[in-house]
Amino acid sequence: MGQAHALINFFILSWPLLIGLPLAIAAGTAAVNPVGSARIALGAYLLGFILFLVAKISVFRTGRFVTFGSRLMRRPYRALYRTGYALMAVGLIFAIGLLVARSITPVLRPSSVLERSERGTVGDRR
Repeated sequence: MGQAHALINFFILSWPLLIGLPLAIAAGTAAVNPVGSARIALGAYLLGFILFLVAKISVFRTGRFVTFGSRLMRRPYRALYRTGYALMAVGLIFAIGLLVARSITPVLRPSSVLERSERGTVGDRR
């Protein structure tokens, strides 16, 4: 087995951890603060798309308008291109976290224990 096959096998085996953990963090953040999570998602999408567009404009200047991948870009623009895609993926994870958080039942419910403690303890009869 070569190094490329080993990396592919590693990613296949660890995808629940690589995708599930960030998604759980995003869903937890969205459950506590949905507006802040939506802002993070939108900001990551916008910044990622701007970086992606800057990298693509460098290829458009050479006269090639339909290209796929970062093969024709210089090294700094490749970094912008990949960072843009990574930020858009982060925005997608936070957007999915918002959708998952909508289906989670709220954890904070009125507790009868707090009401009981104001009246006295359970064994205390007046």
